[in-house]
Amino acid sequence: MPDGIEVIKMSAMRKAISKGMSRSYFTAPTFTLDYDIDMTNLFALRKQLIEPIMAKTGYKVTVTDLIGLAVAKILIKEEHRYLNASLINDAKAIELHHFVNLGIAVGLPDGLVVPVVHGADKMTLSDFVVASKDVIQKAQAGKLKAADMSGSTFSITNLGMFGVKSFNPIINQPNSAILGISATVDTPVAIDGQVVIHPIMGLSLTIDHRLVDGMNGAKFMLDLKALLENPLELLI
Repeated sequence: MPDGIEVIKMSAMRKAISKGMSRSYFTAPTFTLDYDIDMTNLFALRKQLIEPIMAKTGYKVTVTDLIGLAVAKILIKEEHRYLNASLINDAKAIELHHFVNLGIAVGLPDGLVVPVVHGADKMTLSDFVVASKDVIQKAQAGKLKAADMSGSTFSITNLGMFGVKSFNPIINQPNSAILGISATVDTPVAIDGQVVIHPIMGLSLTIDHRLVDGMNGAKFMLDLKALLENPLELLI
């Protein structure tokens, strides 16, 4: 072997990721929808919620928490049922879920895991903050059990903290879609004829075209955008 080249064995985690991502990439015909979200109101709401949520749960509410809960509230609507579904029986039948088990991608030094917040659609914001922190902390400590990583109906992945402006996340099979969260950037926008600076975040929805068409994916993203830009409904 030439000098300067090292060959190492794949870890068990890396092998599992490789197998899962290959199966997803080469099996599902996908497309990605990109949207810009004005985060002005969501940031203001989070600022107001930090202290009361901390007092109630012991945790700081994050933007990912708010987006995750918003996703769950939108997904449970009947008109978006195919975004919360799975293909079964060799892709000959569709399994519709009347609940939202939200997978949250967590990056670790050796790879990626997707712990699951079960029953996210039934949770209050405080409930979701506690549940998401619980599974994320288990993931980071290497203490996830099989039940913590099974049964997801939809997944989200956040690379915004690394300055990523947009990306095409690969679906966590057997989910029909995954939402990628990108960085928030101060951006000039035109409002009422005036140019102002607002925090704009990128969202990317990758969809399995066998289950969901472009129009349906766009309707989901418009509903999610409306909720994130007018987020008081998250508290109702």
